[in-house]
Amino acid sequence: MSKVKSDFTAVVRDESGVHILKCKIIDDKHLIFQMYNKTKEVLTPQFKIKADFGMLKYVSPTKWQKEFEASRELTKNVNRNSLIGYYQQFKLQALVGAYHS
Repeated sequence: MSKVKSDFTAVVRDESGVHILKCKIIDDKHLIFQMYNKTKEVLTPQFKIKADFGMLKYVSPTKWQKEFEASRELTKNVNRNSLIGYYQQFKLQALVGAYHS
């Protein structure tokens, strides 16, 4: 598997080790995201995701909330904290997938 040449990098430490999170911006709304567990030396595949991946949408958004949601869809607003949010969303999806199996 190849490593992502990243635009942004973040490091997260949790119960399963040290994770290096990387992303490469593709266009205005999409990016490539990849995780590397340094403790276990596991490199995940590259995932093509939207910039607002994992964001909960407002049920009845106000004008301000609509503007906020629209701004989160753009990769120009991606930062290191966004990478940590993507990582948390992947962990949640893995947990739900394991629960349903």
